[in-house]
Amino acid sequence: IMSVSANPHTAGAWVASFDTDQIFHIIANGDVTDVIIVGDGPSKIALVPENSSGLTYNEIPDTYTLSPAYPNPFNPRTTIEISLSQVSHVAMSIFNVNGQVVMQLAASDFAPGTYRFHWDGETMNHLPAASGIYFLETRVNQDRSIQKITLIR
Repeated sequence: IMSVSANPHTAGAWVASFDTDQIFHIIANGDVTDVIIVGDGPSKIALVPENSSGLTYNEIPDTYTLSPAYPNPFNPRTTIEISLSQVSHVAMSIFNVNGQVVMQLAASDFAPGTYRFHWDGETMNHLPAASGIYFLETRVNQDRSIQKITLIR
């Protein structure tokens, strides 16, 4: 028996244990997907929404990579691309020069793949952020990276 809870902003992995081949009917965002599983014992199943807001899923990469935000400086939007080779917890936040969180772009588990996150220069309160320097902190499992990005209004 397997249960799935879908979040439209993330992809996740679930563990199922079975003794025979299984077919699961998964309903996510109103769509029914058939998943056929062959094997025995615990298995991980990755479920990736096709039209997830703010991210794009592609092929599974060989290694974890984080690309620099582009364009930088930016107006009105910058893009951050991250490639994951395994199921990983990703936390991605934008901080101002005072160390205050301005926007949280991600804080969840993601399936292997390549994702693009976008920051449109808005705060968590949906207000325009001021022109200036910001810091993008990305945490993938135990790894931490900080990039300086500049918003020009």
